[in-house]
Order: sequence, then structure tokens, then C-alpha cells
Amino acid sequence: MKGTQRWGIGLVVAFGMFITGVMVMVYTAMTRDVDLVVDDYYERGIEHEGRIQAVRRTQALPGGIQIGIHDGAITLSMPADHARAVTSGEILLYRPSGRHLDRTLPLALDAAGVQRIPLENLAIGLWKVQVTWMAAGSAYYMESPVAVQ
Repeated sequence: MKGTQRWGIGLVVAFGMFITGVMVMVYTAMTRDVDLVVDDYYERGIEHEGRIQAVRRTQALPGGIQIGIHDGAITLSMPADHARAVTSGEILLYRPSGRHLDRTLPLALDAAGVQRIPLENLAIGLWKVQVTWMAAGSAYYMESPVAVQ
């Protein structure tokens, strides 16, 4: 009789531990903050085909677009003749590890087709520089990772 009681008590304890584990897991899942990379991910998915065409136009530009870090700044450069045709644009400094650090700047190229963004206000780590612009009625897009140190 005592062996049967121990088996029953063991079953009740195991079942209780299982229920407790499930409750802890549910509580943890419900209280954890889920930070989406972007809020409008569905709308961005719909715009994906347009982005592909913009990337192809950018890749076809003679001379290409360069993004890099030089002399304490992120430097964006494009051929001067194409830069003169730019009617509007923006630069998104996208931080994959923290959406709250993202920054959007207007595209403001100088006469040589260069724009410099100082590094002094940027956190150390990986950034993705995403540039979108309109030139001669067509959309263009370029993305490049940079490591701020």
C-alpha cells in the first residue's frame, strides 16, 4: 500500500511541476517586450518590387555610388552629373540592434556629389546606411553597412 501512495504522490508532484513550468513560460512570454524592426513591415513588403527596380537602376549608374567612413564621417558620393539630376531624397541611418537609434536625414549633396555625416552623434557598432532618391523621374536605392568605431 505504501508503494502505491508514493507513486501517486510522485505523479501529483510531477503534474504540479509541469503546470508551474507552463505558467512561468506563459507569464514570461506575455510580459516580454517584442520590438519589431519596423512598425510598417507589411507595407514595406508590398513595396519590395519597386525597391528591386530602384536597386537595379542604382547598380546601372556609371561610376556607381560609394558609401564609407572617411575622416570621422560617413561619406556618400555619387557621380556629379547624376547628383545634379537628384530632385529629392533621404538617408536612413538604420541601427539593427536598436530601432530607437535610427535617424533620417535629407539627402543634401554638394556640387561634387558628396555628402558627409559626422560620426560624433552615432553610437559605436553596426549601422546600415539606406539612401533613397529621385532623379529624372526615377527612383533609386542603395544600402551599405558601416561599422562606427
